[in-house]
Amino acid sequence: VLVSIVTSNCPLKKKKFQKTVKQYKKCLHKGFSSKLGCDSTDKKPGKKLVKKCSKIEKKLKNCGYKCEQEFTLKATCDNTMTVYVDGAEQQAEGMSDWKKESVIPISSSFTAIAIKCINLQASQGILASLQNPADEYVLVTDGTWRCTGEEENGWMKPGFKETSGNWHPADIIGPHVRMWPWIRIGQISESAKWIWTKSRYSTVYCRYTVN
Repeated sequence: VLVSIVTSNCPLKKKKFQKTVKQYKKCLHKGFSSKLGCDSTDKKPGKKLVKKCSKIEKKLKNCGYKCEQEFTLKATCDNTMTVYVDGAEQQAEGMSDWKKESVIPISSSFTAIAIKCINLQASQGILASLQNPADEYVLVTDGTWRCTGEEENGWMKPGFKETSGNWHPADIIGPHVRMWPWIRIGQISESAKWIWTKSRYSTVYCRYTVN
């Protein structure tokens, strides 16, 4: 998927920018290997075309142009879950049923994934994994996530700063597969871990931020 993002440093005017994008798409169709993360065909471009397309790509790079893919987030929590991507609340089935995974499409350019979970019974945990279009797992819940039992203003947003001292590495409850009472949840990665806060708060807030 091609996504146009123009920054203040872009030297191209709107019409010129749009024309350059069309030229770049033709380059990709002819097999030019993108350095902006864009998909191209299996055709083999000649040296002359590569040189031309490299110049076109450089112009677009200066304008902040990039290609994005659609990743798939699969998540659950025991018991009620709210998911945010870059601060925006996501809607999906299964948010209140830990036996089911909630499937949420997100952009590969995400900066922050945040999950709020309310525990209503004895067992508590958050479990999630993120897949790219090739079905490769690029992110799982583990100790790299940060969690707290205290809700703070803007905690789900990308620019949030952990200044309160309440945030700590997620506490790993156990592995996804064969962990009682959950056993296995949908197609969430087997490498994912059930996480929570070390202090067993009834409501927790966990987030993962891309560095």
